[in-house]
Amino acid sequence: MIDGQRPTLNGQPFIYGLPELNKKAIRTARHIANPGCFATAIQLGLLRAGAARIAQRGAHHGITGSTGAGQGMSATTHFSWRANNIQAYKTLTHQHLKEIGQSLRQLQPAKEVPVNFIPGAAILQEVSLSAHR
Repeated sequence: MIDGQRPTLNGQPFIYGLPELNKKAIRTARHIANPGCFATAIQLGLLRAGAARIAQRGAHHGITGSTGAGQGMSATTHFSWRANNIQAYKTLTHQHLKEIGQSLRQLQPAKEVPVNFIPGAAILQEVSLSAHR
């Protein structure tokens, strides 16, 4: 996701592809930006509050499986490290925070809503879990 209401890539405009947020625009879009999995989970929990303009600061925690949190080889992506272990990574700096913030600004532009997100990685194949407070 590239920052901005109308993100572009190589000069082509993209619509943010979360149907619950941009359903009408997606129907006619030539280019659609795919939301991240954590971003989707967190936004689905926040969209109704954002649409009602009552979204507030929240704490969010998500856990991704063996295919998330980077695919490069390292000690912390190896099975023996992740087995029976949940490790936080990119705490409060995850790349999907920008797209979550952009969606909330689209729904309630007069109010900045800080989003705190702590992603974790564990051995869970093809599963992402999210919790909101």
